[in-house]
Amino acid sequence: MYAADEPALDKGRYLFVSDLQRAGYLRLKGVAVPMALVSSADEGRDRTYRSDSIEVRLKMGPPRVLGDEVWRNKGMLYIRVGNRADSVAVAGEEGC
Repeated sequence: MYAADEPALDKGRYLFVSDLQRAGYLRLKGVAVPMALVSSADEGRDRTYRSDSIEVRLKMGPPRVLGDEVWRNKGMLYIRVGNRADSVAVAGEEGC
């Protein structure tokens, strides 16, 4: 789960949600757009997802442990839709 910052993360205002294996969902104009994982590098901290016309790349920093099997980290979410590209800083939470 990834949000604009940690308070938004705590409130469930996610920009991107992923199962860290195969699927992800980008919230775009209030709609959850399904994405498929196409590549993963750097121990899963650099992942790329795609749909028909959208590409999302997550580049996350090293995690900090929150609890048993739960980590938080910060990084960047890069979004490309056709010829348009944008990026936003994100806070993420991962784990079981």
